[in-house]
Amino acid sequence: LLGSPAALLVSGAEWQVRAIHSVLLDRMFKAQDTVDLATAYFVPDPAVRFAMVDASRRGVQVRLLVPGYPHSG
Repeated sequence: LLGSPAALLVSGAEWQVRAIHSVLLDRMFKAQDTVDLATAYFVPDPAVRFAMVDASRRGVQVRLLVPGYPHSG
C-alpha cells in the first residue's frame, strides 16, 4: 500500500533474492518521505544505487544503517 510503511525481514538462503530486490526497488521508487535501510552486508547493485540517489533527489530522506567497528580505548 502506498503511504504505508514497509519492512522486509529475511533470513536464510532459501529466500528468493530477486523478489526481495524487486520489492526493495519498488518501495524506494515510490517513497515520499523516508527510506531506512538496515543491513549487515550492503553491496548495492547499480539499480539499488540509482534508486537511492533518485529518492534522495526527490527530497526523500534516505538513511543506511550498517554495522560499525567498536571503538577502542
